[in-house]
Amino acid sequence: MNWFLKCFRQYADFEGRARRKEFWMYSLFNFAIYAVLMLIAATFYINGYPSMLMAVGGLVSLYSLATLVPSLAVTFRRIHDTGRHGYMFSVGFIPIVGQIWLLMLLCQDSQSDSNNWGKNPKEEDLKVNEELAAPNTSTAGMNFKETVLKPLKQYADFKGRADKKEFWTFTFICAIITNALALIMTTVTYFTYDTTWASIGYCVCAGFILATLAPSLAVSVRRLHDIGQSGWMVLVSLIPVAGVIWLVLLLCKDGQAECNKWGSKPKKLPKQIISDDNEADAVTDDNSSVAEIPTEAVQI
Repeated sequence: MNWFLKCFRQYADFEGRARRKEFWMYSLFNFAIYAVLMLIAATFYINGYPSMLMAVGGLVSLYSLATLVPSLAVTFRRIHDTGRHGYMFSVGFIPIVGQIWLLMLLCQDSQSDSNNWGKNPKEEDLKVNEELAAPNTSTAGMNFKETVLKPLKQYADFKGRADKKEFWTFTFICAIITNALALIMTTVTYFTYDTTWASIGYCVCAGFILATLAPSLAVSVRRLHDIGQSGWMVLVSLIPVAGVIWLVLLLCKDGQAECNKWGSKPKKLPKQIISDDNEADAVTDDNSSVAEIPTEAVQI
């Protein structure tokens, strides 16, 4: 199960390497979930429940959408682990021969030494939980794209801490995309008088919400950790009005400056502390200090 969650925590991470165990354990759990859903669908079909069958079919579609990116990402990392570029994945589109070759490639052992995509994952010999633990890094110094993608790369990581910028940037972007999709589909339905577009819009919005549910909860929990509160405090939002307002106020608080039981304060990215002007001033000060040395001190 931990290997399955690891791939979701590295949701859109197409860099680095993934050992065979990570890839195949993820594939096994993914297949098991599909098998359960198909079994439920078959049960409804046999017993003549078409509406329930359609509901399960929609659930399968949403799950497929939610797992598309992490499945591609772990496949890329698995191919990297064999010393090949991730785009070799495209050979799987060649009927039979390409698919067999890709399957054999994914079954190969890791390269024993480092390659262009990093060190051999087996060399680290760490527990899965340690591999999943992301460092508490601040979003200070990150550009907009990196800030938005950070919660996706820590897809289901409920450990550690997250600063205000990380949480609110991701929250606002998700809200904007969800409302934009709903507005587009509502507008199209209004002018075309076709309820099919409403159904499509509902599925698209539901798929996006489902895909971002885990990272949204995870970044909320890490934000609460940053202010010294337990992640379970997110449940106060279930209290109408007052609970929601109180949770929003909590999420707006500054993080604790010192370490707490969820880790150290998110560290800022390295920056150049001294500007060129300051360097020039420092050089001038050094030269002036040399010039102020009494001449008697240098006489022989």
